[in-house]
Amino acid sequence: MEVLHYENFELLETVNAWIIIGASIPMGILTRHWSALRAIVSGLMLASCSWLCFAIAPTIPAALVGIALFAIGEATLSPRLYEYVATLAPKEQVGTYMGFAFLPVAIGSFAGGPLGGYLVEKYLHETYQPEMIWYIVASIGIIACLLLLIYAQIVKSGVEGDEMQVELAS
Repeated sequence: MEVLHYENFELLETVNAWIIIGASIPMGILTRHWSALRAIVSGLMLASCSWLCFAIAPTIPAALVGIALFAIGEATLSPRLYEYVATLAPKEQVGTYMGFAFLPVAIGSFAGGPLGGYLVEKYLHETYQPEMIWYIVASIGIIACLLLLIYAQIVKSGVEGDEMQVELAS
């Protein structure tokens, strides 16, 4: 069962990489005055909402727009993620915290395959509602974004001089 009828699908797969290469420096310049949290939340929200392009209009042009939006979101959040993690860490534990910054990637790699398989089976093969796959994937990202904002309210990080501190919100 095909959804996007496109023979050269591998060309679509390269769009993300090319846009990240081209957008990373401009996005860094555009967001340089933003806090790390603002850049992360903005990039994550843009990347999450990009999946809606596939649901709303399952066409090649819409797929290209969705891939481009995802890449711009990724180019916005990725460089600032490690800056944010470093501000949370006590000075002597920055390396450990940086290692844990890859934990979401590991969890996503572990859970993504089974979840993707389930979604494809249920919403493509059983009920043929492919748009539901993209609504669910977008929802996961949007919920993650909201949870990050809640986390940021609970645990506030600040830098005073050379000392990094983590304060619980009152």
